[in-house]
Amino acid sequence: METIEREILSKLSLFYMQVKRKLNSSELPEGLTITDFMVLNSLMNGKKTMVEISKEINATQSSITLSISKLEEKDIVKRIRYPSDRRITFVEITDKGKEVVSSCQNKLNVVLLECIGNLSHAEKRNLLEILKKLNC
Repeated sequence: METIEREILSKLSLFYMQVKRKLNSSELPEGLTITDFMVLNSLMNGKKTMVEISKEINATQSSITLSISKLEEKDIVKRIRYPSDRRITFVEITDKGKEVVSSCQNKLNVVLLECIGNLSHAEKRNLLEILKKLNC
């Protein structure tokens, strides 16, 4: 790996950790964690099994189970048993959950805008073009 690639990976990792730290300290609604928010965001496209959620957000099944249980207690998601095979459980976001996602997204936007706030307009355009190439 070239030096520039190592530096890029290091900077991306630091940026991710900075955003994560700022989000944790900004007190997400309902006492949510970043994982909870990622789970909810995943469910905005429709109901999914916990295995599907786990794979999509790259989290362990145990952390997904813990997150879903906590979110279900707060009526943010609900579990739905598959009628013909009760071993299969889907998770679906509730209307309250959709409101929570909206609020979380607003907080995320504030944090991200703060992170890129010191970039010039031209630098923001360059960043956008690079992110498009990366499919981000």
